[in-house]
Amino acid sequence: MTRRTLQVAGRISAALGAVLIVVAGTLAFAVNNAAAAALGTVTLSHQSGSVTDTPMFTGATTSAPCPATYGEEAALRVGPAETGPFANLTPSLGGGGYDTAPVTAAPNRSLAQALGAPPADGVYWVVVECFSLTAGKHPDRFVTPVTVTGSTWSTGIESAPTTLALTAAPQGTQAAGQNVTLTATVTPATAVGTVQFRNNGEPVGDPVPVVSGTATRTANDLRVGGKSFTASYTPAGPYDPAESGSVPYEITGTSPGPVETAIHVAATPRSPQVPGTEVTLTATVIPANAVGKVAFFDGTAQITSPVDVVSGTAAIKVTWNQANNRSVTAAFVPTDDDAYEASTSPVLVYVVEGTNPTPSSSTSTTPTASRSTSTTPTTTATATPSGTDDPTVDPTESTGPLPTTGMNIPLISTAGLALIGAGIVAILGARVGSRRAGRQAKANRDGTDT
Repeated sequence: MTRRTLQVAGRISAALGAVLIVVAGTLAFAVNNAAAAALGTVTLSHQSGSVTDTPMFTGATTSAPCPATYGEEAALRVGPAETGPFANLTPSLGGGGYDTAPVTAAPNRSLAQALGAPPADGVYWVVVECFSLTAGKHPDRFVTPVTVTGSTWSTGIESAPTTLALTAAPQGTQAAGQNVTLTATVTPATAVGTVQFRNNGEPVGDPVPVVSGTATRTANDLRVGGKSFTASYTPAGPYDPAESGSVPYEITGTSPGPVETAIHVAATPRSPQVPGTEVTLTATVIPANAVGKVAFFDGTAQITSPVDVVSGTAAIKVTWNQANNRSVTAAFVPTDDDAYEASTSPVLVYVVEGTNPTPSSSTSTTPTASRSTSTTPTTTATATPSGTDDPTVDPTESTGPLPTTGMNIPLISTAGLALIGAGIVAILGARVGSRRAGRQAKANRDGTDT
């Protein structure tokens, strides 16, 4: 196996690993998405109550003392999350010593009384603020979020759903060395946090703060070849993380080495479908003149033999006869790895659900004397001419990370990703071995030494 082959395979494995790290990091954040404060939290005597209960709760204690020299006074307050303003739940606490032990306070008013009116639904913060007689209020505070729904409040926080849209300008293509501007739009626009842009799974610069619902990154050092731009949103408040779809792109020009490629996979008809539905999987390779084959995978299992790329596309037909969430990827393997690099598509999640009232003819059967009896359903795939231009295929259909569906989507495991990478290495190795054998045979005929 040549050094170039190993380099290509290594890049594919690294890219797959990066995808898993991103997904794992997103899930970890989703588990721990409560707002945090620099000083600590406030433990309340009650976990829920009415907004008109007086007092709102009977006692509150901070998780630590106030910072040194900021313990001369303290205040127990409540107000809208993040922005405030915060109103007193009890008169200011004097007497000092709050920087030597956790602060304990007992409110004397309801949530509605503190705010001056019944609160609207949303997230509020119960806070303890610490004061110095000479330096004033400490810039940080102890915080515990509460959620108001109707006439009741409860501790904790319910994060708001978000979506993330990504665009690249100029659209579609740009010359090497020229600016490409990536813009991510977070909905709702009130969401705060950062956005990480990526190209083929690799970060494009550092995370960018979200301002008024948008984050922008401009790059002019992108390599010649195909790109798959994506973005991920990491919240800094009560919002869900979000992933954009991928944006196919091409940087044109002359490359001093192998041209970078990108591959995207789409499915028609669109998910979800019932078992037994014939589905066309179409892979689009960028740049379109890249020569090679595409292997399609369902999870870690290769669906069918690699298919030739013709005019930038390759396609197969597949029928799934069991209800399940399918994790589909496509891997491009170039004919000449000195000319083009290999690439792997983002995961396409295809949902097969419900039951098929008519048994599929593609389901494996076992004949008997009188009839064919269905056995364990299997997946079948039939290769079609790879150059077919199917107008029903939406090129933007599931060309990126997992869409938000409200369901728990199973992810490919580390072992699964490793198997996909190993399969691509095997294909590359077989092709290189064949090329060496051909050169040796020619040398034998010519009487030359290779």
